[in-house]
Amino acid sequence: MIRSRTQEVDRMIRDELYVAKRSGCPILYQRLGAGFDARWYRLFRGQDDAFISAHIEVDEPEVMRTKNEILSASTFQNTWSNVTTQSAHAADWSAIDGEGQPVVNLEGAATRLGLRKLVRVLGQIRRDCSRAHVILDLPGFLTRTGSGYLPPPTSAKRLRWEGLRRTGAGKVGTDHFRQLGWTIDEDVWLMSRPELRTQSGVTICPGVDGARVVRLVAC
Repeated sequence: MIRSRTQEVDRMIRDELYVAKRSGCPILYQRLGAGFDARWYRLFRGQDDAFISAHIEVDEPEVMRTKNEILSASTFQNTWSNVTTQSAHAADWSAIDGEGQPVVNLEGAATRLGLRKLVRVLGQIRRDCSRAHVILDLPGFLTRTGSGYLPPPTSAKRLRWEGLRRTGAGKVGTDHFRQLGWTIDEDVWLMSRPELRTQSGVTICPGVDGARVVRLVAC
């Protein structure tokens, strides 16, 4: 499912680049919580700089420090030097406005942060950069800590393969995003696949959890 999710996120980013090329307005790409994701190299290497006004990565101080140390001493250092890095704790993640169309990639943030912190980050992006297009994946199972605008996920194990709309991802609706000042511009559902087992219960092929990828724009 991670591969399918990544392909869908890549496709949405390419769509943004296509619009940039057609309109002549570059994108201001911002990746929050990338970890060691190599999209900065895989997707953007060779792109015309005229269509990307800036490439920014934001992550926890320890993660960003380690990533900088490794890549700055690697054969990828020249490409990595084109990326602007910022260290910030997850509770302070947001986006900036600037030249071009802001595109914010939050792939993996829902799983990493949980719903409460995710709601906070979405609110901060809406406050600081209302023009942003936000790409966000919602896995089938989401954790919730404390209170927040979004409902708790369905967590019963027996419901795991009963369809994405009954999972945590499916329970986050248009109204929940609207409360945060966002509307869904594109909504892609990646369905689950149950694991295959022999009659004796031995797993032949592991199952795949459902997931969902959305593109958000300000209301």
